[in-house]
Amino acid sequence: HKNHKILFDIDNIHSLPIAQIILTIQEKSSLFEKNSKIACIGIQDEESVLNIYKNCDALIFPSLTESYGFPLIEAMWVGIPIICSDLEYARSMCGDEAIYFIPKDVHSLENAIYELNTKLNNGWWPDWSNQLLNIPTSWKSVADKMLDTVVH
Repeated sequence: HKNHKILFDIDNIHSLPIAQIILTIQEKSSLFEKNSKIACIGIQDEESVLNIYKNCDALIFPSLTESYGFPLIEAMWVGIPIICSDLEYARSMCGDEAIYFIPKDVHSLENAIYELNTKLNNGWWPDWSNQLLNIPTSWKSVADKMLDTVVH
């Protein structure tokens, strides 16, 4: 469901405007060995993840299903662009600021990467302020919202 394989299906990743793709997963197959632009660095602590976000140009989030999508929230909080699967959960979280691609279509992902590159070259940067207003700021606010939903 994480859909990482789509990254390895890119025909010529070296022609894309990407220096490196970092995956915070353990290397599990020969797919990860065939591409020098993809680095699997394993699970990271909070400080390392924050540094990765702060030093990258965008989050690519190809997941097909999510219970909530914390990386999307993390990327919005740090303020970086997001390229993600065009699915209802992602659209409800990211609104119009993300760049979407057809989830299992590698060419659609490639086009989204080119679209981001063009936007960045033209001075665009996402404004996540509206989306972040909808993100709960504490577990108490989540519980209150759940109770309000159940009671009403």
